[in-house]
Amino acid sequence: MKILELQQAGKKKTANQPVIYDISEVGYQQFDMMDSFDIFANPHGLEEVTDFDRNNLKQLYSGKKYPNCVAQFAPGSSLTDQYFSYVDALQYIFIRNFARSEIIKRISLSMFPTCMRILDMQKIKIDEEAAFSNVPTSKGNFLVALGSKEGKVLCYRIGSASHQKLLTSKAGVSFGAI
Repeated sequence: MKILELQQAGKKKTANQPVIYDISEVGYQQFDMMDSFDIFANPHGLEEVTDFDRNNLKQLYSGKKYPNCVAQFAPGSSLTDQYFSYVDALQYIFIRNFARSEIIKRISLSMFPTCMRILDMQKIKIDEEAAFSNVPTSKGNFLVALGSKEGKVLCYRIGSASHQKLLTSKAGVSFGAI
């Protein structure tokens, strides 16, 4: 690894640019599987899945490839056993506890997500005159920004007990830096 760092030392890079490693040069890396689940098994959170429901889900999602499937841990140290996940074919964000192998929350978006960024609410300075200045910023609250296929940006506050939609942009319009 030190050799790769020395090779990249001569290249120009910005202050926050990560060091890039080529897996063919680094060699085999061991990763432990912590959790695995079928996101399409019961995506809508039905109490009981009937044979009709299983066949319907199989027709909709089976045999297709979904390249945009993302799982991301929340920043900080408050939710170390949970992660956020989505697939661009479903209109949900799933919050899953990998230690208990269960979905904690299923947030309906009414849009198809394409990208997600998570920020710790404690690290965001909110002006007192802002529209959502009364939003909790305590430990365990996160700001989740989602891009959608429809061209809109959705912002949610997600906490351990509840979640709320903060804003939705107009499709294809940017009102400043994101």
